[in-house]
Amino acid sequence: MKKKSPLIIKRIIHFNVVCSDLEKSLEFYVDLLGGHLLGNREKAAIIKRRTKSEGVGIALGLGDTAEYKGWVIRYGYDRNSTLLDLLQWTNPPSTGKPYDRINNVGITRISLEVDDVDKVYKHLKSKGVEFISPP
Repeated sequence: MKKKSPLIIKRIIHFNVVCSDLEKSLEFYVDLLGGHLLGNREKAAIIKRRTKSEGVGIALGLGDTAEYKGWVIRYGYDRNSTLLDLLQWTNPPSTGKPYDRINNVGITRISLEVDDVDKVYKHLKSKGVEFISPP
C-alpha cells in the first residue's frame, strides 16, 4: 500500500502573473474574464500606483530595491476563491516574452472553470483573444 504523504496541498491560494502592460492585462483578467479587484479600487488608480520595496527586491533576487505596479484579483465570491496577483515590474522592468509553445519548461497553462465553455470561447474570440485551438 502506498504511504500517504504528510504534505498535502489543500488548494491554490494565489498565483502571480507578470505582465508588461498592467492596464491591458487588467482589461483581460478583470473585464474579459470577470475577476474582481480586491480593495474596492478603481482601475485608473491601480494603474498609476507604484510600490517600492527593499525587502521584496532582496527576497526575490531583483537587487536592493524593486518597484512594481500590480493588484490582486479574485475569481469567485467566496473568500477562499483563487487569487491572481498581477504584477508589472518597473524597476527592474518586466522582461521576456510569453511562451510561444506549450512545451516550454514552466507553467504554460492554467485551467479555468466556466458554466458554458463554448459560449465563453465565442465571446472571448469576438473580443480579439487568440486561442491555440477551440475547446
